[in-house]
Amino acid sequence: MQYTLRPRKSSGIQTSGAHAGRVIVTVAILAILASAVPSPRHPWRAFALKREKERELRYDLVQMRDAIDHYKDAAERHAFMTKVDSQNYPPDLDTLVKVWMPRARS
Repeated sequence: MQYTLRPRKSSGIQTSGAHAGRVIVTVAILAILASAVPSPRHPWRAFALKREKERELRYDLVQMRDAIDHYKDAAERHAFMTKVDSQNYPPDLDTLVKVWMPRARS
């Protein structure tokens, strides 16, 4: 048995109208999807900003560790009094700032 395709028996106006409608719907869907996608530069820029913040935080962490080490060294040289159970580390950040930071600036 052999099958053959027969052409549709519809007017050309309905076919082209339906085709134009499909094209309009497709373009509208693509436009909505394209507007939801960020621009290609956006992820790269966000990544660069994140790396810059990480770099600054890493630098601040090194500075903080250095200040704590200097505080401990000064406490071990008896430059100021500390509590016995503190092992010569600052008890909190405010103490570190009050004791060490004015000396670091001078």
